Amino acid sequence: MLSDDAYRSQRAATITALRYWLPTIADVAGIEEEEGPGFWRVAVTPLTPGACPFEFMLHETKRYALAVGGRVFEDEPVTSLESFPHLLAAIADGRIDVEHETSALTGATVAMTTAIRPHDRPVWLRREIMTATADAPGETVTRTRRYLPYRRR
Repeated sequence: MLSDDAYRSQRAATITALRYWLPTIADVAGIEEEEGPGFWRVAVTPLTPGACPFEFMLHETKRYALAVGGRVFEDEPVTSLESFPHLLAAIADGRIDVEHETSALTGATVAMTTAIRPHDRPVWLRREIMTATADAPGETVTRTRRYLPYRRR
């Protein structure tokens, strides 16, 4: 775990890197940036239909939050500040999938898996089990939502 001073320094460098990257997508997305006591936040809304909007918040407490693909992941521990520019760029590049696993019998959501695939970095993966329907009887059906890149190539 990083010391507080090292974390603050690397956090500032990460925010600077993201601030340099954001203008590269400004022609294909709306960008809202905010900084306040203890946090830095950016919300990005793509202009391309079918692309994935996101909101990212980096806290001074070595935690972050990410709202992406219709899901909100709050109070996540920061394990690698250097990964965030790659992670957010992967969303803008359309390298994000959200799998919905539903009960074939009832149609109730059993689980959701969000996967973001940065280049040359580990996959960011979060799987949420819906406790109310996790024990649903019978087969399950999985549908994958794949998002488009912000910029058409």
